[in-house]
Amino acid sequence: MGHLMQRRELLKTAAWALACSTPGMGKLLAKVPMQSIARGSNQFGWELLRQLDGKGNTFVSPTSIAAALGMTALGARGETLKEMARVLHVPAGTPDLDAGWKELIDALRADKPGRQVKLANRLFGQKGFAFLPTFTDRLASAFAAPMEVVDYSN
Repeated sequence: MGHLMQRRELLKTAAWALACSTPGMGKLLAKVPMQSIARGSNQFGWELLRQLDGKGNTFVSPTSIAAALGMTALGARGETLKEMARVLHVPAGTPDLDAGWKELIDALRADKPGRQVKLANRLFGQKGFAFLPTFTDRLASAFAAPMEVVDYSN
């Protein structure tokens, strides 16, 4: 019985992900920013899977990888930001992307009957590097991710 419930939850999650990436299904989502992030994350995920060798079982979390890139993109500018946005399939420099990421992260973290998702996103920055407060504030606000300062030299 438990296995059947897990399978149903997996199918529900897959249907939700498909809804995020399918044109015309936007009415299922509250706001366009989250839809844009979800579509881009799905596109990124398919491209990532195509790059893997395909031998044996493979498990990756494209959403986690996309979120990590999204977090680092908060501090990117110029060509770097454009390239990161291109890889993530989101418009570069759009101010409401923070809101879209926040909405998506909050939706994933929300407990639902029979489903529980725990996210442990954070960035690890070099001790002594002066991170801009605007960057760390956006990181905490959009991704609920603190900046962990570490000494990489030790």
